[in-house]
This record gives sequence, structure tokens and C-alpha cells, in this order.
Amino acid sequence: RAQEAEAKLAAASAEEATGAAGADVKVKADALGLAKTEVREEEALHGATELDTQQVLQEHKEHDARKSEIEALLGLFDGAAAWGVDGAENITTFLTTMRAEKPLVAALPAALVLAPDARSQFDTLVVDSAKAVLQGSLTEAQAAVDAGAEAAKNAEAERLGAWAVLDC
Repeated sequence: RAQEAEAKLAAASAEEATGAAGADVKVKADALGLAKTEVREEEALHGATELDTQQVLQEHKEHDARKSEIEALLGLFDGAAAWGVDGAENITTFLTTMRAEKPLVAALPAALVLAPDARSQFDTLVVDSAKAVLQGSLTEAQAAVDAGAEAAKNAEAERLGAWAVLDC
């Protein structure tokens, strides 16, 4: 009988230890599940942040290219020679995409193929108006580049922050 009581006591103790161990395993399994969920959420956030960063950087690159294009077109006005047909076509194409006034776009090629000292007052006015449109576009492009630079810095910081959180 003593052995039987001792065995029952040992069985009860083992059952209690098993129950405690099972509860401990469940708590740890729940914590692991929660940690895995948090990791998945952080991975999703990191992925979304990475995509957003790439988009912002691409937009910034496009704004910078646009600004460079406008600067190159404005640089063509500095010469003392008449323009070739290709240069005039590049300017008129650009002005058309900028939705410049149609009479300006129509009159510009004829004015540009003349040397600056051979232009009439009207031709000079047309060229100056085209320059003004380009200057306005350059100002807008510079503002977009400046804003894009700030957005690119912020996006890169967000991406690095998301990476740091994920790495922890």
C-alpha cells in the first residue's frame, strides 16, 4: 500500500509537471506565433517601403532628366548662328508637349532658322516668347527636382528604418 500511495503521488506529481510543461510550451508557442506574425508584418512593410522608395527615386530621376532637357534646349538659344531644322523641331516638339500657344509654336521654326541679327522684330519676339516658356518650364522642373530630392531623402530614410526594424 505504501508503494501504491507513493506511485499515485509520483503519478500526480508527474501529471502536474506535465501540465505545467504543456502550459509553458503553449505560452512559448503562442509567443512564437505572435513573433512570426510581427516578422511577416515587418517584411510586408519593408517590401512596401522598398517599392515606394524605388518609385520616388525613379520620379526624381525623371524630373532631373526633364530639367536637363530644358537646360539643353535653353542652351541652344545662346548661339549666334541660325538653327538647323532639327534644333527647331526639337524646340517646337517640346513647346507642343508643354501646350504652348499654337501661334508661337507655328511661328518659331521660321524665326529660329534665321541668324539672330537677321531676325525681324516679330521673329525676335517669337524667340523671346519661346525662351520665356522654356524658362518657366525650367523653374517648374527645378522646383520638382528640389521637392524630389527631399522626397528621395525621406524615402531612403523610411527604407533604412524599415530595414533596421526588420533586422531586429
